[in-house]
Amino acid sequence: MSRLIVFAALAVFGAAALAVSARTLRSGVPAFDTNSRLTAGRLWVRSIQPNADSAPAYLPRVRLRDGRVRPVVYALAGNNDSNCDPSNPVKRATLYAFDAASGKSLWQRSTLGPSRCTTAGPVTGVSMQWVYAGGLDGKMHRYDAANGAETRTRGWPFAITLMADVEKMSATPTISGRYLYVTTSGFIGDAGHYQGHLVTIDLTSGHTRVFNSLCSNIHRLLGPRVGSGNYCVAEQSGLFGRGQGTVEPRTRDVYVVSGNGPWNGRTEWGDTILKLDPSGAKLLDSFTPTNQAGLASADADLGSSGPAILPDIRQGGKTYHLLIQAGKGPACASCSGAALRLLNRDNLSGRAGPGHLGGDLSDAQAPGGSEVLTAPAV
Repeated sequence: MSRLIVFAALAVFGAAALAVSARTLRSGVPAFDTNSRLTAGRLWVRSIQPNADSAPAYLPRVRLRDGRVRPVVYALAGNNDSNCDPSNPVKRATLYAFDAASGKSLWQRSTLGPSRCTTAGPVTGVSMQWVYAGGLDGKMHRYDAANGAETRTRGWPFAITLMADVEKMSATPTISGRYLYVTTSGFIGDAGHYQGHLVTIDLTSGHTRVFNSLCSNIHRLLGPRVGSGNYCVAEQSGLFGRGQGTVEPRTRDVYVVSGNGPWNGRTEWGDTILKLDPSGAKLLDSFTPTNQAGLASADADLGSSGPAILPDIRQGGKTYHLLIQAGKGPACASCSGAALRLLNRDNLSGRAGPGHLGGDLSDAQAPGGSEVLTAPAV
């Protein structure tokens, strides 16, 4: 027999809870075979404060301090019913660790502002030793998966933003090999002078790289002081969509997608898919819709969702490497409804390299023409 554990973070009428269910399957039956006979039941529910706005992280085998090896689930509660409203900020974000089978609380760790919320979730590495979570202090923290002890050497916790009052970690970070990818955006309403950026943390060396979606010629965290070397006049272009930091399975290159903001094809990359090398330092390619200016003015972000990497397609003796990008806006100025765009990962614009407009292989309207705000799945 095998067990599939299903997690759900719930926020109902101001009460936040982590609900865990289990489905017990007959041995040898695939977990997602809808024709198989399943027995399902809720294992436990635990209160968390404030709300968890992203999926929990899970490690199947963690050796606790008493020597027992247990499955552990981690939830980051960092938002509230006001959804990042400045009049009612979250004063404390808390990372919870629970025994995934029993629901027993194992440990919790909290961070304080100046950020008024986070909508990101925690992430774990393949070593099963660490859990990583963003804090309201604008930093990425690393905790011992077993006991919650925080690493405070070799640069940890790493600064992700210098403007935590106007920038937040919106999407859950991604780990690929030695690299941890963290993205930032602004808050609902686009208040304040913010910019989106990707911070890549090398988990082996502790080195960090920054790619700013605006003022990409500045290779460090942007700051608020006008006239300083890390100040950017342009604003917005947040990396907020769920599913940011998608990793190319062959080359390990990483994709992020920006929202509304200016575009010039050189240093400003609003409403653009950005393909970077695994270190996050080098921009390899980009895709920007031909109607980018219209999307930006209409608040119809291309980057309301991350890209979906499709399996390789072999046809006519050729192998095609494709992705689908959803969003909030149409495919062209005269089109209606939100678009799904099919793109060639090996040549996003069809013109070899970043800085061009257009290049979609095909476009289709999203179901019902509705905006897409969820993380893609293939």
